[in-house]
Amino acid sequence: MADTPASCSQEQLPALEPEAPLTARTARILHVLLRRGATQVYDDLHVLGDEAVGSVEAGALAVLPELPTLTYAKDALWRRQMARAFDDLADDLEAGRTPYPRCTGEAVALWLALEWAPDYVRYVATGTLAPDQAGEGDDNWEELRVVMFRDTDFLELYNPAMDGFEHTEEAIFLGVENMHPKDWFSTLSLTEPRDPRRPFRR
Repeated sequence: MADTPASCSQEQLPALEPEAPLTARTARILHVLLRRGATQVYDDLHVLGDEAVGSVEAGALAVLPELPTLTYAKDALWRRQMARAFDDLADDLEAGRTPYPRCTGEAVALWLALEWAPDYVRYVATGTLAPDQAGEGDDNWEELRVVMFRDTDFLELYNPAMDGFEHTEEAIFLGVENMHPKDWFSTLSLTEPRDPRRPFRR
């Protein structure tokens, strides 16, 4: 992750519900990283358009290479939806809602933000988000990987041995939802859908 301006990292957010698993500091860090993730996907899209990941030199892209390889050939519209998945979660935080994923794309976006968080805190964060400002319950990234997700079936998409699993009868039998990239932005069961009229940031 590239540096995030200090002014962004100090942005105040509304208080989350009392039972939320995020402290105020942790929520602000996630907000920074989710917004940054969206921006970088849009930047990657500007470089690639409809071209496949791998068609440009290594280092030219930020986030799209961190997605499962079965997404590498997706088109520009799909990539805009991926950027919006990051933004939707950031919007939840700005509205005082815990950013529980509502689709597979959001689950991957949140997982990546949680992966980026320790390095962001260690090397980039300043002011109240700096490492020496952490209090009780802050920076609990490993715990959040457990409590923020209904399941982590989507991580199987990173396993080369499971290539094609999203198409199989076994996946259907096991009730694995929306694993194929074409379904990544479909609402998960028992989850409130987002407004389909919401705009893209870019």
